[in-house]
Amino acid sequence: MRVTSGEWKGFPLDFPKDRTFRPTQEKVRAAVFNILQSQIRGADFLDLYCGTGAMGFEAISRGASTVTLVDTNSRFAEKNRDASVARLLPETQDETRRRITVVSATVPDYLRQVKQSFDVIFMDPPWDQEGLYKDTFRLIAGSDILRLDGVLCCEYPKRLEFALPSGLAIGHQYAYSDTMVSMIFRREVTHASGDLP
Repeated sequence: MRVTSGEWKGFPLDFPKDRTFRPTQEKVRAAVFNILQSQIRGADFLDLYCGTGAMGFEAISRGASTVTLVDTNSRFAEKNRDASVARLLPETQDETRRRITVVSATVPDYLRQVKQSFDVIFMDPPWDQEGLYKDTFRLIAGSDILRLDGVLCCEYPKRLEFALPSGLAIGHQYAYSDTMVSMIFRREVTHASGDLP
């Protein structure tokens, strides 16, 4: 598995051989970043359920300003960050390392305590834990984690059906074999006359 484009194109990424993670397929990674290309440069990028961190490293390679990688098992994300930074010129290594934050935590716990907001959020929960989608959408919708002009990119199995909470709306959807990708945006929540805001 390798970074598909950008400054780090071709950098190898380590991943567990025992299928602990289900990394986003290379063709899907490339397609997602082609869709998001105008929003990545200079963005603060959040990769939830990051696994190996591949989506985050793709983002930093393509010009994201900062990348935050979150997973309960962050070992491979940390390993790939260290290996990727080590391939850079020595004078750029410290600055680049500061731009990549790896957080070992459950995604709900992280979303409940984080104070930062992001331009692009990518989420790809384990496909056998469908309740995580609902929980993650609810926590994002109930906060300012996703900036008003930002995008939440969600990868999920084609079989999965979900409803978004008030405050989030689906834009474009894309199908790649048994994989779906939806671009989700914040929307203004209007209140009926007489309702409290």
